[in-house]
Amino acid sequence: MSEQNTRRMLLENLYQLTKLALRQAKIEYVEALNSTLAERETVLATMWGYDPQQGLPEIAPDSKLVKKPEPNAEDNELFEEIRDLDRQLVSVLKHNMNKLNDEKLRLNNGQKYMNDVRDVYKSISKSRYLDHVG
Repeated sequence: MSEQNTRRMLLENLYQLTKLALRQAKIEYVEALNSTLAERETVLATMWGYDPQQGLPEIAPDSKLVKKPEPNAEDNELFEEIRDLDRQLVSVLKHNMNKLNDEKLRLNNGQKYMNDVRDVYKSISKSRYLDHVG
């Protein structure tokens, strides 16, 4: 498989995983969302040339120091759709966290659920890798 075909396949996989994560976040299905975001991070790590088993580093690469993946014209549209989905996902997660902060006093298991959502939010913050591409 050519490098361009591999890249396109990874982008399409990233797009589908991001759409799924957004749906899961909207219905507050946190356990599945954590799994989806872990898969998404594996795809991003592969795209950036990191070991997929180790995932992405905590700090986004300096665009001057790291060779960025170079999308072709066809990929740019898909990147924009993925970025848009990322923005929506972050917005939904922020809304969920705010709602949990309000509900925390009423729920016995609110803290565990909030911690799960914070883990998800930390994971999605790695979407900043997309800002270095395109």
